Amino acid sequence: MSKIILNDYKKILSKDIIKLAQKMLVRELDEVKPSQYESYVDDGNETYDLTLSVNKTGAVAKSACDCEDDNKTFCVHKTAVLISIVEKRKVGSKIVKIKANPLQLLLQEADADKIKDWVWELLQKNKDLELAFKTSFTPKPTSYTKEDVLLITENAYKIVIKNKKNIEQSEIKKLIELWGNVHSPIVTNYLNDLTDYNNFLNILAIADSCKTHHHKLNINSVKIHSYVNSLLLKTLQPLNDFINESSWLKVTNYFINAIPDNDKILRDYFFIYILKLIEISNPTRKEILIDLLTQVFKICKVYHLYDGDHPSKRLLEIIESNGLFNKYSEIFQPITFDNQFNIKLIEALIENKHYSIAEKHCYAQISDNYREEYNTAYFKFLKTIFTQTNNRIGLEDVCKKLLPLTFDFNDFIFINSLFIDETVQKDFRNKIFTKAKGYGRNGNFIANKFCFQILDFENKYSKMIETINSYTHFSLILEYFEKMFSAKKDELIKTILNKSDGWMSYSQKEENKEEVFILLFEKIKIHYGEAYTDLAFKSNPESYYNNKFVSYVNNKILG
Repeated sequence: MSKIILNDYKKILSKDIIKLAQKMLVRELDEVKPSQYESYVDDGNETYDLTLSVNKTGAVAKSACDCEDDNKTFCVHKTAVLISIVEKRKVGSKIVKIKANPLQLLLQEADADKIKDWVWELLQKNKDLELAFKTSFTPKPTSYTKEDVLLITENAYKIVIKNKKNIEQSEIKKLIELWGNVHSPIVTNYLNDLTDYNNFLNILAIADSCKTHHHKLNINSVKIHSYVNSLLLKTLQPLNDFINESSWLKVTNYFINAIPDNDKILRDYFFIYILKLIEISNPTRKEILIDLLTQVFKICKVYHLYDGDHPSKRLLEIIESNGLFNKYSEIFQPITFDNQFNIKLIEALIENKHYSIAEKHCYAQISDNYREEYNTAYFKFLKTIFTQTNNRIGLEDVCKKLLPLTFDFNDFIFINSLFIDETVQKDFRNKIFTKAKGYGRNGNFIANKFCFQILDFENKYSKMIETINSYTHFSLILEYFEKMFSAKKDELIKTILNKSDGWMSYSQKEENKEEVFILLFEKIKIHYGEAYTDLAFKSNPESYYNNKFVSYVNNKILG
């Protein structure tokens, strides 16, 4: 992105992001140093911290926001602050220029004993400050136990949340800030020696405890999840930088083995961590990590992740991108009612010739679906499987089920050839033709074409003319024009001229309509003669029938 200049930001940022930013509330916008700003931005129920600095040329020099989009782009929250600075809009508070810090001067001049008395009184009234004070000034232990970590996390939670069930976003933010303080020495201890298993167990305790507390709260926020992820990610690059492969594998297994909890439920934090580690690892380590991850994935009870995505989707993406699907295809199961993923999975299985697994998944999805049309994709897969495996019985069965959904003429010919009894064959033909005709009346082009194909197969061109109705596309008339002309030319021109298009919706109109109209008109002139054709069209009351073809010819061709 180009440099963003204060007075020219509208030339760089999109209108959509500016419009969205103008709806947000910017609070406590302070100029802490010349051209350096700090602020809060309220985005719905979420509140974000921002810093933004401007250089001498008026360009944004540095900016930071704690939203998820911060690392990707100049986010909407930064835009809101930028607009507030430039246009000096009235937001939660006015911009305050801090030329000097009077508080710091006052603190330097105050009596030390009085400060201690004042701090003591303040700490007695504010438990969160008391905990923060203890964390900052108590000598740090050289080690922690799991019980220490759980108690530290619980105490911070109680101080901020107390016994509340419905809390404000600001309280979540306060809790995370306090957790950040009290967890910092624990995380530092682990970063000092990633191979220390006891220190890793403390990180695991933080993750589990934070998740447990998240479930207690009646909130729709990912802030706690983001906090835990941010702690884990501090170890990501240090682990990847390990030169000793034995040590790298040792620490990696800490995280791998933590993916299933005691009830074998997948821990999403650690699952996501390993996926991110795979992304930055060298090719050899990638394969090791994928192999380890798939082994634990097999034994996990898998549910949707905190962000709504499904672990199977993330894992499939990683495995496919590394060309390893054929090796790990059997670990994947369909996701109920997620057709996009299921179709992708079955396509990959068929492509790699895992026909039996693909067939099993298809039938499982068909069994679970409660609407027939949802089965179409799976029937098509089964057709492919049975064709490639020469399963004649399976192919016959699936084509019979697929035909009323797709009106594939080749399937009709195949099924029709199976009948020995002519009465049964005729009954089958009439039923499928009637069904297609009904779908055709709803504007289904494929169904209309299917009816024409059957009549063409049976050489019933007089019947084909009778089949033309408001929903018949003129491209079909063009395709079978000569054969219908040979059967009943007088009836054909009458049907074409009197065809009503009044009930055809916009979505049902033909593509390349003008090209079809021109070609069809040329055919009519050749077969009926130019003089007769011109007279027939000019004398036709197209306004009554709302015939798009006749109207086009009279207005665009004949003038």
